[in-house]
Amino acid sequence: MECEICSLRGSVTSCVTCGKLLCEECGLECAECAKMICPEHIHTTSHGRTLCEKCYQKREERRSGHKKGREVAGGGVVEELEGEELEEEEEDRVLTASVRKPPSPWVISLGAAGLAVLLMIIVLVFPGMRTMSMGGGWSLRTPLVLMIVPAVAIAWGVAGILTSTEQIARNRSMIGIGLSVVACVLGALAFFTDPARQAEFEAREAQHQRDAMTPEELERWREERLGPR
Repeated sequence: MECEICSLRGSVTSCVTCGKLLCEECGLECAECAKMICPEHIHTTSHGRTLCEKCYQKREERRSGHKKGREVAGGGVVEELEGEELEEEEEDRVLTASVRKPPSPWVISLGAAGLAVLLMIIVLVFPGMRTMSMGGGWSLRTPLVLMIVPAVAIAWGVAGILTSTEQIARNRSMIGIGLSVVACVLGALAFFTDPARQAEFEAREAQHQRDAMTPEELERWREERLGPR
């Protein structure tokens, strides 16, 4: 006989609730009693379990009957979950624990601060890295660009202090901020002691002096620097 749901395939079983003939595609198995159910009498729990009418009613009775209140020290009531509810709650805990949690703010702050200190030390040790040529006469001061890293570390450190509930997390956030300040000091030192920057500054000062000279003074300056013509 044909399936009473799709009227296309032959029936292999019937609905445990209403007795409709079902094929393999249209019938669903009850997760509790393993009997077949038609789409009209399916009950799905919050955890996606498919139950027939009878098993669903038993579940609801079990949920209401198995909740027992017991007094606790604070005077409140704790509801004990038994049977399927306990299993579903345990499943929730397992799924929640398996989700990868984002790193704490203090972790990001410490990591970024440590990276900032390392980069600033490298720039200090190798003066040639303190200037990045961009072409067309443009250049960037590497220490100023790298200041972005300790700024990010400070921001995350402040976030860690404001949002963390544990004192140890707040302390680690403060360490991240402290390391970021050290990185900023190193960056400022690298910027102000940059040989290329000092050379440019001296060249500008010399140009200003020459612009302020009279023609006679400029001629004498040329003779001192280049010799008489």
